Amino acid sequence: MEARINSYILTSKGIKIVSLFGYSTKGIPGIDIIGMGRLSRSLKEKIIYLTKMRELYLKKRRYVISIDINDLDGDEKWEDLKGLEFPTILLYWYLGGLLPIRKLDDCICQGFISTKGVIYQNHLPKKLDNLLKRYHNDSDFYNIKAITSSSTMDSSLFKIDTSALLSHIPKLSYRVIK
Repeated sequence: MEARINSYILTSKGIKIVSLFGYSTKGIPGIDIIGMGRLSRSLKEKIIYLTKMRELYLKKRRYVISIDINDLDGDEKWEDLKGLEFPTILLYWYLGGLLPIRKLDDCICQGFISTKGVIYQNHLPKKLDNLLKRYHNDSDFYNIKAITSSSTMDSSLFKIDTSALLSHIPKLSYRVIK
């Protein structure tokens, strides 16, 4: 199985759209995260911890998740990449068959998650709609869905409420960063 999800990061130079992609195979079970530099190992361990603490069981497969490095300039700070944690765990849980959604390819989300299970998401930036319109033609733009908190409704994108999408996963809470 393979999948892709769109995300964005907030840098000192503005908003950047970033694609994350992944796949699962019948190889040696485990998870590999590629493209986040020194954050990759820590995020991998956090994802394993959060999954085990919530007693979620994925198929015993090899999961590989990568960031499209063509979307990055190379001068991003690790604080900028922190906003890719939530899309990474969503992609992992999706590949493991835990999310009640047909596909993530037409979704965009951003945020990070604490080891206590608190998901932090920013309000959708006002410039995000215009930036996405430049990257997609009109018909594709109107199919994009933002996975976000219900309180961040300042965008013309269709919204999927994070808490509703993950309602079946125990011990999660949600915060909006102002």
